[in-house]
Amino acid sequence: MRAKLRRPLRHVYALATWVALTVVGAAAQTTPGIVAKAPSADTYLAASYEAYQQGKFSDSIAAAREALKLRPDLAWAWNNMAASYNSLGLFDDGLRAAQEALRLQPDFTLAQNNLEWAKLNLDSTPEGYVTRSLAYFRQGKYEESLKAAQAALHLRPDYAEAWNNIAAADNALTHWADGIQAAEQAIRLKPDFQLAKNNLAWAQSQLKH
Repeated sequence: MRAKLRRPLRHVYALATWVALTVVGAAAQTTPGIVAKAPSADTYLAASYEAYQQGKFSDSIAAAREALKLRPDLAWAWNNMAASYNSLGLFDDGLRAAQEALRLQPDFTLAQNNLEWAKLNLDSTPEGYVTRSLAYFRQGKYEESLKAAQAALHLRPDYAEAWNNIAAADNALTHWADGIQAAEQAIRLKPDFQLAKNNLAWAQSQLKH
C-alpha cells in the first residue's frame, strides 16, 4: 500500500529570515468619537492603530501625525506611519518614518521590521524579489508572491529559486498544472533542489484527484 503523500511544511525559498511587520496601539481599546472627546497623543495613536487594522492606511497616517503634533518624540506614532506607508506601497516614506522611530527608540523591534520591509521593497535585484515573494507567501498573498517571483525571472530567467516560488504560489492557488511546469523548470535548472521536488510531487498528487 502506498503511503499517502503529505504536504511539506515549507515550499518556498528564502534568502533572508522574514519577521511580520505590525503596528502598535494604546493598551486601551478605542470607541467611536474618543479622539474628538479626549484628544491626546495616546488617543490619536489608538485611532491610528484602529485605522490600520481596518485597512484605512491614509487615516492611520493622519491620526499618527496628530499624535506627533502633541508628542513629537512618540516613536510608536512614527512606526505606525512606517507600517501604513509600506502598506500603501510608499516605501521611501515608510523607510524614513521607520528610521525616525529608530532614532527615537533604537531598540524598537517593530520599527526595525518595518524598516527592513521598506528596504526590501526598494531592492530591485532578483534576490530582493525572491525574498519578497517569500514574505508575501507567508502572509497568504499568493498572487503577490507569484508576481514578485516573476519579476525576479524577468531579471534572471535561469533563477531556479524564483521558479520554485512560482510553483509554490501556483500550488497554493490550486493551479496544479502551472505548479508542475514551474517546479519542473526549477529542477531542470537545479536537479538537486528538494523544495522544488516537494512542490512537484504535491502538485502531481493533487492533479490526480
